Amino acid sequence: MPQYLVVSVGNRILGFDLNADGNAAPRWIIAGPDTKLGFQHGLDGDLDALNLLFVGLDNAVNSYEIDKLSSALHNLPPKVVLQGPDTLLVTPQPVYHSGFLYSLNNRFFGAQGPNIKGPYITVHPFNATYNTLPLRTLFLSQAGIDNPVKLALVNELLCVADVSNDHVAFFDYNGNGNVMPVKVIKGSLTGLAGVRALASAPSFVGSRFPLYVGCISAHDFQGSYSINVFGPTASDNVRPDRVITSIPQGFGAREEIVDLAVDRVGHVYTLVAYEKVIPGVPPRTVYSIRVYSPTANGETLPIRTIWGDALDGGDHIALMNVSVT
Repeated sequence: MPQYLVVSVGNRILGFDLNADGNAAPRWIIAGPDTKLGFQHGLDGDLDALNLLFVGLDNAVNSYEIDKLSSALHNLPPKVVLQGPDTLLVTPQPVYHSGFLYSLNNRFFGAQGPNIKGPYITVHPFNATYNTLPLRTLFLSQAGIDNPVKLALVNELLCVADVSNDHVAFFDYNGNGNVMPVKVIKGSLTGLAGVRALASAPSFVGSRFPLYVGCISAHDFQGSYSINVFGPTASDNVRPDRVITSIPQGFGAREEIVDLAVDRVGHVYTLVAYEKVIPGVPPRTVYSIRVYSPTANGETLPIRTIWGDALDGGDHIALMNVSVT
């Protein structure tokens, strides 16, 4: 079963071969008025052979069935739309796991939505449709989560990255109501500063994979980024097991990590925005996906880079399986 790297760019979704390199064309594209795509707040692919891609929009989660790789995908309508006031969805970032959708909602950024203060996670069946109430809702404000930027499932725990406090917090995915973290990674030894993204290899029962946290503040904010890698038992003020650091590009250049994905063997897919400031020339931000080796450590070059105009403006990446029929 082939696996694909999925990228959200504006009001389009691009699907790349997992081994794509250089100025590679997407294998498939979802774009057009029937897709109902707009501003995407997150996406996640199904790895259970359901052939489903879940996309978070302003107040909805749309799912798309990718069951064949052809031009018919281009203007693909959603298979299911989960939307309505009872869903409690506000700028949702969906994460799929074992038949359920866990959506990180941030009320601070929702112009419309439920009368709930602060961030929270809703839990729906993956095939819930229309105006369906969540099965459970995890409220995060009392847990010290002020401005979450990313949700991931890590070793059967829900992991939330908070940019306000530069830490990550882990929650029981069976939680409900006002929840407190099972553990946190936070403190000066962690090297977490400018937290922007996090990921882990696809989780399954009994899994023990590292956590990858993307930060934009490596090299004292001189325009590079880092990926801090923590072991499965990491907690509190602990040093990362290793740190993957981009190589500084020189004066006037800035690189920011936008999103991360990790495959089962540990390859790290990093969506990066690069800007070079040249006096007298209008600045332009160029996007690429840099792929790092499972053993990458320190200042290191990627083993390959996917680039091209199609990626410009990209904001989210994920992996998904597609059973071609």
